[in-house]
Amino acid sequence: MWGACSFRPKPGDQPSRATGASSRAERPARRSPIGWRLETRTGAHRRIGRVRGIVARLAWFAGRAARGRAANHGSVRHPAPHEGAGRVGEAEATGAVARRAVMTSQVMEFAPPAREALWMDGFLSPASAAGPAGAGGLLAAARRARRFSQMHLALEAGISPRHLSYVETGKSRPSPGLVLRLCEALGLPPREADGVLLAAGHAPAHRETPLEAPAMAEVLAALRLILARHDPLPAVAFDAAWDVVMVNQAYAPALDACLAAGADPGAGTMPRPVLALLPAPRPNLLRLLCHPAGARRLLANWPEVARALLDRVQREARLPTADPARRPPIEEALAQPGIAALIRQRPLGAAAPLVVPVAFQAPDGPKRFLTTIATLGTAQDLTLRELRIETYHPA
Repeated sequence: MWGACSFRPKPGDQPSRATGASSRAERPARRSPIGWRLETRTGAHRRIGRVRGIVARLAWFAGRAARGRAANHGSVRHPAPHEGAGRVGEAEATGAVARRAVMTSQVMEFAPPAREALWMDGFLSPASAAGPAGAGGLLAAARRARRFSQMHLALEAGISPRHLSYVETGKSRPSPGLVLRLCEALGLPPREADGVLLAAGHAPAHRETPLEAPAMAEVLAALRLILARHDPLPAVAFDAAWDVVMVNQAYAPALDACLAAGADPGAGTMPRPVLALLPAPRPNLLRLLCHPAGARRLLANWPEVARALLDRVQREARLPTADPARRPPIEEALAQPGIAALIRQRPLGAAAPLVVPVAFQAPDGPKRFLTTIATLGTAQDLTLRELRIETYHPA
């Protein structure tokens, strides 16, 4: 309250001892805080106006390349900040509104593309910009497929949601350890995790050995023993693409009958050896099941078996694998006659059975089997991890 006014002594007053020899009249009067605040606000407005003008010009210069590319497609030219916008500090309110509108349109329409933005931010070089963007896209697709939020996945992986957002948008290049942690939190199989590592510019973390390699001799011997001991019941081994790798004596007649009828034209019509590694091109179980000349003639409950198998294959196909050649031929199977109608005619509201049996046609009546699928639990190689053994048991 005392600082809002200045005190001037009367002409006859003497200086006080406490104030020293100088008189209060000789001291300059203090400025009122009210006037200081008014002057400060006016200066702040000027500074904000300058900053906004700089931001508008930077946005315009950043969009010059985009405007040049868009000119070939008939895009409308937008004016520069100095062409149709005034400074904020000017008195005309209409000029300030126009300037803000122009700046907003420039920032929204002339933002640099994703890769150019990464180069400008300094996270990536132009040569490696495609890697992290692809890795982030694969991780984001897997996260959305599992209905995880960024907060949920960030907590599972032990990172901040902002860091995860930068990884998914390609602004930050993830390290190999971070990629493996995110893939583990998402539950991605090893092959999909290696695909994300390759997209991020890193080496795969898992080895892959073909079944024809000499190092696989012991594994093939064990697989041959497992299938032979299951006779006289059918048993088959297949890989991640549902290609048949090996069959036993009880399964071979059904496979040869489907191939002889032309159920898989790419695999030929010749009989396949028993308890031996099938040569390429190998028959595909999905083609044999969905082709009109395939398992439809052999199964008494083909609609139920086909619907259950297609549901499983479609769930596996949702994984964002980086190798489309390893995917089962789901599109080809859905294009077969009657498959689309079979999926649309799914009974709604009916209780699902506990197990869908497989009923083979036989002269003395259908033979019903229950199937189990086993995998190698301690396999470290990608080929062995994806190897599955299906065995049939009497129902």
